[in-house]
Amino acid sequence: MEEIQEAIDAMESEGNKDYILLRCSAEYPANFEHLNLSLIPDMAKKFNCPVGLSDHSFGSIASIVGVTLGACIVEKHMCISREIKAADTGFSLNFTEFTQLVKDIRDTEKLIGKPLYDGIVKGNHRVRSLYVVKDIKKV
Repeated sequence: MEEIQEAIDAMESEGNKDYILLRCSAEYPANFEHLNLSLIPDMAKKFNCPVGLSDHSFGSIASIVGVTLGACIVEKHMCISREIKAADTGFSLNFTEFTQLVKDIRDTEKLIGKPLYDGIVKGNHRVRSLYVVKDIKKV
């Protein structure tokens, strides 16, 4: 926490108030049990700034969970071909997988929605429901 605060202080001392912290595991590839994505909302609260995810794990589940927990940006490695060997090729996404990740993130954002309690509007009608487990006496 001290190092993060030092970095924030350094940026802000130069007048930079426009930054995003990234939760990142420096492992290549990152093991799921080391990602600790619960730090995303915790960092946002403790440091009062937006937080994203630098995802070095296999697949896309960590990125989706990160967005669900409030990550406002996702950094994910891409590769043109897995035939080209590099330190990150194994956990990088190819173009098709990356395209699917973007779609899944956009769908995740739709699923999360906004905390509005005024009902869903369909046409001119608000959709509300009431579930009853016993007969209701007519008044």
